[in-house]
Amino acid sequence: MIEKVQNYVAKLLKENNDGHGINHIKRVMNLATKFAQIETYEKEIVALIALHHDVDDYKLFGEENQKSLPNARKLYVD
Repeated sequence: MIEKVQNYVAKLLKENNDGHGINHIKRVMNLATKFAQIETYEKEIVALIALHHDVDDYKLFGEENQKSLPNARKLYVD
């Protein structure tokens, strides 16, 4: 599941040059999973949340996307 989401997010953000690309997402995911391990949270769930954190961000996709979450929804429909 994590690999599927990571591939989707990489494709979605591949054109991004403002620091919100897949390298940023991976850094966030790695840091989040380190915290999850320390706090004994479910690492896989934390990783999935971290991967999703910019997929409908208003700064990248506009306020309407932030409200309706089309990019996040598409992942689970396709």
